[in-house]
Amino acid sequence: MIIPGQVLRAGALETLFDPATGALRYLHVGAHEVLRGISAPVRGRAWETVPPEIAGLEIEQAADGFQVRFEARCRQGEIDFRWRGRITARAEGALEYDFEGEALRDFERCRIGFCILHGAPLAGQSCTVEHVDGRGEAGCFPASIQGTAPFLDLRAIAHEVAPGLRAEVRMEGDAFEMEDQRNWGDASFKTFCTPLRLPRPVRVTRGTRVRQNITVRLLGRAEAAPAAFSPPWSAPPEVRLDVGAPLAAALPRLGVVWAEPAVVPATLAALRALPLSHLRVDVRLRDPGAVAKFACAADATRALGLRLEAALFVDCETHAIGERAHRLIAAAAPSVPMARWLLLPEADEAIRPDAIAALRAALAGTPHGAAIGVGATDNFTELNRHAEVARGGDFPVYATNPQVHATDEASIIETLAMHETMAIAAGRLAGKAPVVSPITLARRWRIGEDGAPAGDAPYLLPFQADQRHASAFCAAWALGSLAAHTRGSTAACTYFETSGANGLLDPAGAPRPVHAMFASLRGWRDATPFATTSSHRWSVDGLALEAGRRRAVALANFRGVPQRVRVTGAWGEHVVTLAPHATAIVRCD
Repeated sequence: MIIPGQVLRAGALETLFDPATGALRYLHVGAHEVLRGISAPVRGRAWETVPPEIAGLEIEQAADGFQVRFEARCRQGEIDFRWRGRITARAEGALEYDFEGEALRDFERCRIGFCILHGAPLAGQSCTVEHVDGRGEAGCFPASIQGTAPFLDLRAIAHEVAPGLRAEVRMEGDAFEMEDQRNWGDASFKTFCTPLRLPRPVRVTRGTRVRQNITVRLLGRAEAAPAAFSPPWSAPPEVRLDVGAPLAAALPRLGVVWAEPAVVPATLAALRALPLSHLRVDVRLRDPGAVAKFACAADATRALGLRLEAALFVDCETHAIGERAHRLIAAAAPSVPMARWLLLPEADEAIRPDAIAALRAALAGTPHGAAIGVGATDNFTELNRHAEVARGGDFPVYATNPQVHATDEASIIETLAMHETMAIAAGRLAGKAPVVSPITLARRWRIGEDGAPAGDAPYLLPFQADQRHASAFCAAWALGSLAAHTRGSTAACTYFETSGANGLLDPAGAPRPVHAMFASLRGWRDATPFATTSSHRWSVDGLALEAGRRRAVALANFRGVPQRVRVTGAWGEHVVTLAPHATAIVRCD
């Protein structure tokens, strides 16, 4: 994990300034987080974030505080917006961030201005808010992931940081509201400007000016951080990973999306090295090539001795679902062992209940009958908004990726804790352990986004390419994801695609580091997982497994520097040094 920036201090307040974006991250007092971050993004008509070009940066760090000044230019496609930022912090406990910008041409935007992030660990904690009309309200950060806005028309929000210390965030220049970003896998509650109830995108004319101000006030004092404390941006000298008791849940069944046009022996050989239980095939029922695609995946599934996870994307009349499903079944002769069916909307947020009944009827009496999962195509949030539909299936299903709102390594690692949180929430919504499929490093393209391919249906645009997918960082992130989903009692996880830009194999068929990571778990597919606790989950996490008399901890180093790890607890003490972004199996027999 790379966290670029400069550490700034004002009295007891410590934060990281990102010179590439103008954002503040991880505002801390002692060992206590005040805010996860403050940023001022410019987002286009398809919600794409336009990266700023920072110029004229001046940073003054004094004994009693700091000041930062810079100019940012956001240019992409039709968008051209220039803004000036000034951040001032004083030792007595106040920080101000001023934003003043101007549109240099006409364009459409969904948002311009401040986003304030409160960390997900505040879930369930009380707070007080002030609305734009002056009304006060006592409330709390949602304990369960909330599908609707926790607070609307905000002017200020205050919460306890630690015993004896409160923080108030005051926002001027626009109406603000809060959303629970855990819905999209982010480890935060986001307070942002331009309420979502207003029409968007908004046409901005040349010369339009935007002025906003954020003030953070610290009220009281907190204890100093212990000597062993390392803030999120700092790699500690050593990370302790404690192994506890056996978990009640099993290791999730693992799968991969079949993305091949034909069954090739070399691809099958590479997949046999992995602890897979299933292949997933994505089928758009109205696609003329659906039958051939399904048959190809069925052939590969039989050749590998696995089961098939068939994801059916529905955008047709209910009566046509059964007819088209029958065509798929006929193409799979002889019968292919089915792991499950996933019934997903192609263009809407949720599937219709009658579509579930139609698929059940089509499968009745056939050798392809299996549990039917219903839920969300892209994110947990769509499942959360339509829990009643998910309960109509045999289990809930949703996809996830770590780059809905941010693309830097630190934010990507932050999402891992939310894999556990979302899985637990999905299980509570539907009363059944969830299937998370697929899990990818990059998000799908959005309709209307610059660079997005044309001609595909909404919700089914292809995934973006991220060069980090081919790196050891992706392998470490994937292991952290598997550990989190195991703690969240996830029934099955489907990771990435077989080959290509988002593949376990590169386009030429060569294994990537993420393939090697999964291959290292091959002998542990049916192992019993044990609880693990990391002293610094920003840096290292692990998955403890027991199979018979064998014991091992699979470790992931999220840092781009070597990391010393001490495994402690129920399985004795073992010390290892991990290379940058390395994964490793540490035997604890």
